[in-house]
Amino acid sequence: MFTGTLTRQVRSVVPLGLRITSARSQHFLANVPLKKRGVDKVSVEDLKGKMLLLYFSAGWCRSCRMFTPKLKVVVSAASLMCSPRKGI
Repeated sequence: MFTGTLTRQVRSVVPLGLRITSARSQHFLANVPLKKRGVDKVSVEDLKGKMLLLYFSAGWCRSCRMFTPKLKVVVSAASLMCSPRKGI
């Protein structure tokens, strides 16, 4: 399965202590209103087959500020793995 393969690949660049889990349940975001910049609402259906990363932090939280640069590395690596490759 693609999700499992991607999870194994991303796990190699994930800082220790960060846990990657797959939410396979269709009801994971069932009653959660989702918004995106420039779009009023995002449907859960729009997210099917896509990677979703939820990260909550606060500017006053020292641990959050220390973790954010590490998270950027993970997001960058995941984006490279998920982006379509030209010429393939």
